[in-house]
Amino acid sequence: MKKVLIILSLLLPSLLMAQEKIKQKEIGLVFSSLDRFGLTYRVGNQKTLWRFSTLALLGDQLNKEKDSLYQNVENYGVLLGFGKEYRKALVEKVELRYGMGLFFNYT
Repeated sequence: MKKVLIILSLLLPSLLMAQEKIKQKEIGLVFSSLDRFGLTYRVGNQKTLWRFSTLALLGDQLNKEKDSLYQNVENYGVLLGFGKEYRKALVEKVELRYGMGLFFNYT
């Protein structure tokens, strides 16, 4: 009986100290210019998040006319990437975001 009480007294504080971590999930639109846009998904906690750029459509059109020659160039592509983002609160409602990522661009 004493052994059971000793084991319970050792395990009980560890069970009481267990806390649930707050998970954070975000989805957003990304704009680089009027012809570059996409989606991003972030998952993690309040201090650090994994960032996934799941889809970014790139489009560019160039029209040239010189003398009697006319040239129309269109570019389209996809950008995929992931990275790690860290957040640090500077003041209330203002935070610093920094991190790094790896990206694959196909045009």
